[in-house]
Amino acid sequence: MGIGFPTNRIPTYVKSTAKTLIDSGYSAYLVGGAVRDLLLEKNTKDFDIATNALPEEVTSLFPKSITTGSKFGNIIVVAEDEYGERYDVDVTTFRKDEDYFGGRWPTSVEFSKTIESDLSRRDFTINALALDLNTVLTDSDKFIEVNDLDDHHNGIDDLLNKVIRTVGDPYERFKEDGLRAFRACRFASELNFTIAEDTKEAIKVSKNIAEMISMERIRDEFLKILMHSKNPSTGIRLLDELNLLDFVIPELIKTKGINQPEWHDQDVFEHSLKTMDLAEDNIKVAALLHDIGKAYTKTTDSDGNVHFYGHDVKGAEVSKKILKRLRFSNAEIDRISNLIRWHMFYYPSADWRKDNKIETLEESEENNFESDDHGWG
Repeated sequence: MGIGFPTNRIPTYVKSTAKTLIDSGYSAYLVGGAVRDLLLEKNTKDFDIATNALPEEVTSLFPKSITTGSKFGNIIVVAEDEYGERYDVDVTTFRKDEDYFGGRWPTSVEFSKTIESDLSRRDFTINALALDLNTVLTDSDKFIEVNDLDDHHNGIDDLLNKVIRTVGDPYERFKEDGLRAFRACRFASELNFTIAEDTKEAIKVSKNIAEMISMERIRDEFLKILMHSKNPSTGIRLLDELNLLDFVIPELIKTKGINQPEWHDQDVFEHSLKTMDLAEDNIKVAALLHDIGKAYTKTTDSDGNVHFYGHDVKGAEVSKKILKRLRFSNAEIDRISNLIRWHMFYYPSADWRKDNKIETLEESEENNFESDDHGWG
């Protein structure tokens, strides 16, 4: 079907982990995002292996492992590549989740024996693809094609059509795990995919489940949208369309329809999204929120001119509330809010100050220079 990947793109430490399992009589499948990203020719560092080995059997095979997720069937194996570098490989026992609580965690986990049952519990079809790693070990030069993959939920078709769609009943998938609503928006934004209409509708009606998720997890998905998307505004628009933005950053919604004077041809909301898209990663959050204060400071004078006096100060205040809600660290809250507080600050260049006989910033302010060109352009 036109897509595939050479097996040399699978790291040696993943293959060696699989070999240990297979040589001991167990199965080993590469699953989830790694298969998706390999097919899309994207770099990935997260390699997950699904197996019929029970957690205690996995730990007996891999003394260097982390067992904190063992009750859910997950063991983190610390593996080494050919250069002695260490990497984590998630090895998870085939399972079938039972009832969930708190919009996130299963009340119990039932281990299963087949990859088919394991794939049926996954979130989206493009993440429900599996590669039997025994195939890779027996033919190191093999080129993996679509027919080599376990695809029981038409994930390849959705990958080719660039669609995010749930495995099975979308309403059930979002009732099980509220974070999946945010992940759908994140994947669509990262991959430049669309979300299937039935999946969208299920997100909207299960918003109460999404609201049960901790803000730390929501923040992480939010940051992935900003940092991993070519145009993160795509993800923000999806959050807004699917009624998820109004309990994460409702202050941003207030900027819609607030038109700006003169040189601005977009309202504050659109301007903020455009600024974020163009900003470097380390200032994307500040770029998104830099004009948030305009929703609170808009005034119109007697001549009909619109002003936003003090929006930088108000924006810093409002951004602190937003960042605290999203559980950012105190250091990040200070850094981002300070960028917003001082984003209107300028300092004329040395050449411009020399030409205008200005020696200090105070002199520039006292003389009320308002030229658009202060020597930087």
